[in-house]
Amino acid sequence: QERAEEFISQLGLRGTGGSDAHLVSAIGKCMTRFDGDIRSELDLVAQLKTGRFEPVWLDDTKQEQA
Repeated sequence: QERAEEFISQLGLRGTGGSDAHLVSAIGKCMTRFDGDIRSELDLVAQLKTGRFEPVWLDDTKQEQA
């Protein structure tokens, strides 16, 4: 995670969350939070173009809810 964040920062890009899980327990542990609703591929493309999204790791959401 840290290496990916450093890499995209150097390139001026925004990260997305995706599960490239190497363990069964890690499946579904990360996602991408978007600013608006996504109901189609066009909505997804539009949201990605706005830049209003962020990667979220589910372990991090526990801390936010506390």
